[in-house]
This record gives sequence, C-alpha cells and structure tokens, in this order.
Amino acid sequence: MNEVRRFSTCPYQQPEDGDNRIVENISNLSLLNDYNVYLSVEKGLRPLTCEAYLSDLRIFAEFLEGRDGVLLKAEEEDVAGFLEHMRKHGIESRSSARKLSCYCSTVEFITIQR
Repeated sequence: MNEVRRFSTCPYQQPEDGDNRIVENISNLSLLNDYNVYLSVEKGLRPLTCEAYLSDLRIFAEFLEGRDGVLLKAEEEDVAGFLEHMRKHGIESRSSARKLSCYCSTVEFITIQR
C-alpha cells in the first residue's frame, strides 16, 4: 500500500540569495520531480495525464520566473495574472481550467509534504 511521505521541513526551500531567474531552478526541479512521483504513484494517474500536468506546471514556473517568482512562493495574484496572460494569448477556457486544476493539485501536494 502506498504511503504519503511527510517531511518535518519542506525540502523545497527557497534559496537564500533570491536568485530564481533560471527556469531550471533547483527548487523547481526538485518539486517537479517529486510531483511527478506523487501523481503517478500516490494518485495513480496515467503517464499521459502526468505528462500534461507537468507540462502545465512547467509553463506556470516559466511565467513565474519571468516575474522573479518560484512555484513555492506563488500567490493568488500570480495565478490570476497567469490566467489573464493565457486569455490574452487565446488559450481556451477549457485549457485554462485544466491548468488551474493542476495548480490546485500542486498546492495539495506541497501541503502534504510539509
């Protein structure tokens, strides 16, 4: 049976120097890798579903890093800004809704890890 791993401290701490302008930020990479395991093992999602969620999360990470942010520090205004960004670029509401679902799942994942 699968167990949810719990850490006494979050393993995805923001670097102290605040340098988060690289898309392949170690904090984001660790989070994405562990999130992939969470989706496939603990949530039991199919590989293509996991791939779609990870793709959505990578796109959001790139958007955040363009605003000098990282996934762990994303706030409601960041999500709202990203949804507006997608609307301006003609992304359909169904696609935006799936991306929003992905972000909600990510928040759940981060909460479990703490």
